[in-house]
Parts: sequence; C-alpha cells; structure tokens
Amino acid sequence: MFGSLKLFLQDIKIAHSLFAMPFAIAMMVIVWNGEHAISWLAVLLIIGCLVAARSFAMGMNRVLDATYDSEQQRTANRMIPQGRLSRLAALCWSLAFAALFIVLSANLSRLAFYCSVPLLLILGVYPLTKRYTFLCHWYLGVCLGLTPLAVMVACGMPVNLTAAVLGASVASWVAGFDIIYSLQDEGYDRRKRLFSIPACFGAATAIWCSRLCFLLTIVGFSIVGVISAGGWSYWLGVSICAGILLAEHLMLRYFVRKQALSNMRVNRIFFHANALMSLLFLVFVSLDVLLQA
Repeated sequence: MFGSLKLFLQDIKIAHSLFAMPFAIAMMVIVWNGEHAISWLAVLLIIGCLVAARSFAMGMNRVLDATYDSEQQRTANRMIPQGRLSRLAALCWSLAFAALFIVLSANLSRLAFYCSVPLLLILGVYPLTKRYTFLCHWYLGVCLGLTPLAVMVACGMPVNLTAAVLGASVASWVAGFDIIYSLQDEGYDRRKRLFSIPACFGAATAIWCSRLCFLLTIVGFSIVGVISAGGWSYWLGVSICAGILLAEHLMLRYFVRKQALSNMRVNRIFFHANALMSLLFLVFVSLDVLLQA
C-alpha cells in the first residue's frame, strides 16, 4: 500500500509544489502586513491544502493521460506506462489527497469548506482541456492563479484587488512557461490532434505567446506594487523577476536557433528558472514587509 504511495509521490514530482506555494505565502505576508492576524495553525493548514490540491490534480493528470504518456518517449518512463503503478492505485491516492484537502479546508473556515469541492473539480478536469482547446495553457494558469484568492478565503477575508491582480499575474506566468514546456510535444500533439499552442500555431508563435504572457506577469506584479505601496525592495524583486524571465527566453531563443532544444534543456528552463523566480518573489515581498514594519 505505502509502496504505491511512494511511487505515486515520485511520479507527480511532489517537489514541484513549490511553484505556487511562494505566491500563497507571499499573499499571507501581504495580508499580515495589513494587520490581519493569521495563526501558525492556519498557515500550516493552507500549506497542507496547497500540497494536497496539487497532488490530487497531478494524480488525475497521470490517470487521465496514461494512454498518451505510454506513447511518448519523454513520458513513457512514468509509473503507469511502466506498469509499476496501476491506474486504480493512482486514482485512489488522488482521491485520498482530495479528501485530505476537503478536511483541511473544513478546519480553516466554513466558506473554505464549501469552496473545496468546486475547486477540486476545476483542478481535476485540466488534463481534458488539451483535447478540446488551445486555451488549455491559460486554464492551467487559472488553476494556479486561484492560489492568492484561495488564501484570502482561507484567511476569512474578502478577495481584494491585490489578490485578484496577483492571481492574474500568476495565471499569466504559468501559461507562459507551460507553453514553453509544450514545445517538447509539438509533433506528437499535432499527430494526435491535441490542442496546444505549438501544435496549433507552430513553435515561433508559441514562443511569442509565452513572451507576451511573461510581459503581462511583470505588468501585474507592478500593479500589485502600486496597489500595496511596495517599497524599493519590492521593486528590486520585480526587476529581478523580469530579468529571470528575460533570461529564460534568451536561453530558449539560443537553443532554438542552434536547433539544440532538448527535453533536458526545456526542463531546465521550465523548472529551475521558474522555481527561482517564484522563490525570489516571496523573498523580496517578505523583505519589503519587514522594512516597512
């Protein structure tokens, strides 16, 4: 039983939970700076909710996309295609994390509990969107962009403009790097008539769409800074984030021109650069709050 859990956690890359988590914690820091008390128990419950929700979503992704995964060299080493984990076991663990998410939400607030099941439905159907629309990248972005808004709900506060703009910024950022990630599957998606920006419009258009998404992300971060009266440290953080996203696309352009865009390099751009950006955003938001305290 627990052996299958280990395989499940390994397959969904539990460490990737840190993509959205810094923005959730940053939202909590901003809320705290507004003199709204947040208990340590609430902080731990919110972090637990983030991990549980993502684990459910990624588990459903593996279950629903198992057939596609088995047909691609890049994904054929995942647990279900290899036969090391059954679809039923993966589904059961996904539902177990969904149940955990509901329980943790219920311990935050009644509203959070009421929102838990609709949120899980939104997350769970994401793998199906690629079958029907090239907007799948932005759908994924919305899934993660809901994080700052969910934090406000969890803290028992009405969703404000800061949370909404930060959520939109996260959504645009996620869509941008998901488009880059989907470059790996352009040929396969086209053959299987799956919808992605590269498959539908080509790699060049996809890269420009990603650039536009990243630009909108920085614009959103800037609006958040204006709304929340961010200090010099916040703006330094936004500048560094902008530099990282620019460097990401400069690396991408270099590899494309050299025709050396391997899966390993896409993963390096996808994971390392974006994980660093989200963590630095949290660091500079926290520093800004401390300096203004």
